Amino acid sequence: MGKMRKLIVFASALALSSSMAFAMEEGAMDEDMMMEKAPSVSVGASGEFGIINEDDDDDSTEDFQLVRAYKVTFSSSGTTDGGLNFGANIGINSDRSVDEVEKSSVWIGGEMSKLTIGDVAAADKVAGGIADVGLDGGLGVDNVVEDIMGQSLAEMRYDITFGSITLGISTDLSDGAPGVANIPSADSRSFEPGSFEVKNNPYAIGMSFSASDATIGLGYDSKKTISVGLGYDDGQISANAFWAKRDQLYAHLGSGARLGGTGNEADGTFNAGYSGHGIDVSYTNGASTLTIVYAKAEVKNIQPIIAGNIIGIIPSASFKGTGIGFSQGLGGGAKLVAGFGKVPKTAVGDLGLAEIGQIVSDNDGDNDIDIADRPDLSGDMSVVSIGMEFQF
Repeated sequence: MGKMRKLIVFASALALSSSMAFAMEEGAMDEDMMMEKAPSVSVGASGEFGIINEDDDDDSTEDFQLVRAYKVTFSSSGTTDGGLNFGANIGINSDRSVDEVEKSSVWIGGEMSKLTIGDVAAADKVAGGIADVGLDGGLGVDNVVEDIMGQSLAEMRYDITFGSITLGISTDLSDGAPGVANIPSADSRSFEPGSFEVKNNPYAIGMSFSASDATIGLGYDSKKTISVGLGYDDGQISANAFWAKRDQLYAHLGSGARLGGTGNEADGTFNAGYSGHGIDVSYTNGASTLTIVYAKAEVKNIQPIIAGNIIGIIPSASFKGTGIGFSQGLGGGAKLVAGFGKVPKTAVGDLGLAEIGQIVSDNDGDNDIDIADRPDLSGDMSVVSIGMEFQF
């Protein structure tokens, strides 16, 4: 991982120095380039309000919730006398769950390349994804498949474009991201998600290609996640297809580690394989747009740990999400938005992390621990939202 980190930093520095040298050389050869260009600052804003209903058959939780959100983005850019571009971006986001400053970044680059440092999307995100429907950032149908990619972190990203092809590479040079749960000793009584070791300097690479109305995206990251996306948009009909696969080691047990405080010792690992796909299709007629979304994900290839008459397991399961949405432009940057969806109660990205260490007894009395004994994490909930969105 250290070699990969050094390679990314070296490549970014080399590309940046090359861009600067090229820009300075071009500036010296062209007197017009010596004229200083005025920097620019732009402000954008968006907001929404409405109501959302989440029916999960749990009477202890509120089904209806008000939705409100407001976001302001600031972007600035400039150009040196030699033609080198630079800029910065920052966003302020306030909704029903968070109030925060987000996605602050600074960048520098030339006509073909760009180096960005800050809160940036990982390079594998260029693979794309699928649309969502409804308010509050969407009802979560797209998350069924997109969560397989996980939360790829990036603190530095370098992109270079050759015609219709864009290549990107990113890394996080900070302390890293949660990686593998480590249960090292007999003092550990159960699996705790908070005990994850840090996986330093995650990296991601991505490539996108566009031709006419179609796009293709590919992504890969250090968690062995592979993603592929296809897109089409002719202005009236748009469609996206997305596929992702991830094999992840979730927990490593040292000698003497125990399951659930039962006194049963076990050595070994938990492994889980994620795979999924999704598709969306939208039809636009004037100011009206109808969108249909479908996604499916599976967790399989489980390698459980058995100790005595119990088993710690990440249950294998299949999850589906469906949704239909409608929007009607009202003019002036406002539109009416409505959506209905069926989404899993358990987030696909949390499966295994939240449920790791589930202790399953021989519930069916067959003197064996098998799939029939695992807890049932399946189940869907209906989600409906309606309201208005604004662009300023």
